[in-house]
Amino acid sequence: MKDKQKQKKYKVKYRYKYSLYAKTPHALIAGATSSGKTFMLYYLMMQFAKRGAEIYILDPKRSDLSSLIHYIPEGHNHVAFTPNQICSILRKLNDEMNLRYEKYFSNTAKMGVNYQYFKLKPIVIFFDELGAFVEEDKKVSKEADSYLKQLVMKGRQAGIFLVLSTQKPNAEAISTSVRDQIGLRIALGQLSKPGYKMTLGDDWESLPSVEIGTGKGLIMIDGLNWSTPRAYTAPFLDLEKLRFQSTLYHLLEKGNENLSMIK
Repeated sequence: MKDKQKQKKYKVKYRYKYSLYAKTPHALIAGATSSGKTFMLYYLMMQFAKRGAEIYILDPKRSDLSSLIHYIPEGHNHVAFTPNQICSILRKLNDEMNLRYEKYFSNTAKMGVNYQYFKLKPIVIFFDELGAFVEEDKKVSKEADSYLKQLVMKGRQAGIFLVLSTQKPNAEAISTSVRDQIGLRIALGQLSKPGYKMTLGDDWESLPSVEIGTGKGLIMIDGLNWSTPRAYTAPFLDLEKLRFQSTLYHLLEKGNENLSMIK
């Protein structure tokens, strides 16, 4: 019973029964400008922070997400926007993942356990606009892609997760080997047919009609036996009423003090 309660604590809801943490890891959010993509990232960031996750923000466009550097608790180098900074964080977290495997998983005879069993703090990496990152420095992006491949394939059990976003979900922005490991896929706004295929994971003959408006689109979640993607409306987020920046700061600060305090 206690194990079930522990797993429930790490679920993040999207109006569908889905757990990014435990069963179906990683997320991809695609959408053009003004489609609601950034607000969806804010929503997920808040949900993870409420559950005690350690959050990293990678924003090569140096836009809204990078401004959150002023609202991350002091002493935590968790926001990056230059190619070298971004690659450095991905390298660091790849090392952290391997260290967790070496320190915890290689020293237990118990099978099928994950980071929750060892009470390890989950880490969530928000990487906004991969396309801009690749275009800015192709050499560094190749090194970063090697880290992304390792994190997306091995991160779930170690408790390290990716939330990727892009305007153009093509192979240049996100390699196929990374995209194929992603469990949650959200396409906001109107995408081209190739865009839907690359975001949602297959080439369906027909898709549900999408309402016009910010925060509306299609969603596909692995492991739920869906035959096709479904229509989706992202949660509404009133940033001013929520006082998003200061609330995020306090949640992260509280989570750093004591994970068990976040309910």
